[in-house]
Amino acid sequence: MLYELQRLRREKGVSQVQAAADLDVQLSTYRNWEQCRTMPRDNTVLKRIADYLEVSIEALFGYDLVLPGTFQVDDGAEFKRVPVYGEIAAGEPLYMQEIERHAPVPKNVMKEHPHAYLVRVVGDSVNRRILDGYYALVDPDEREPTNDRDLYAVCVNGDSATIKRYRRLANGCQLVPDSYDPTIREITFDMNDEDTPEVTIMGKVVYAVMPFDFEI
Repeated sequence: MLYELQRLRREKGVSQVQAAADLDVQLSTYRNWEQCRTMPRDNTVLKRIADYLEVSIEALFGYDLVLPGTFQVDDGAEFKRVPVYGEIAAGEPLYMQEIERHAPVPKNVMKEHPHAYLVRVVGDSVNRRILDGYYALVDPDEREPTNDRDLYAVCVNGDSATIKRYRRLANGCQLVPDSYDPTIREITFDMNDEDTPEVTIMGKVVYAVMPFDFEI
């Protein structure tokens, strides 16, 4: 929700009526935004609001730039801008595609995982843990599973990626879902089969972020 919209509008020195007119929206629509009842569904509208108020899009949601690459919210917690590098399937393995955007992650999390990066989750096979559309923070320095409960980003056959729990087998591995959908099954790789694709752990999933434009 646009938690800072009212404050930013007042700092600009305009009324709700004027802001709605300048943004070319109904007054009732604008008031709902300020009262956090609804929010724009279109990212272009968010950009128009931010440009109108002369702030970043993140500032509309309560993040203020305090240092290069970091944000601070009202309670003093600081966040770091982390790049989102691509989409990753929470279902069947999917080719990762680069996305040029950033999302805030708490600095204390990034301090523990300095080389971590974000990927957008697509699918429902780990929706007990991470919802479809969320960002998963993957730490490439943690590639050795110590149990079969943690989530890992896994590359299959060198050109596709997925998020699953990773279970070692005597002759291979299983990629195990963690989903409310009982029809989603584990994927088994038998390394005794010469046609089995190579499975490589890219890193452990250590954190998840809800995008500012996530629709509930």
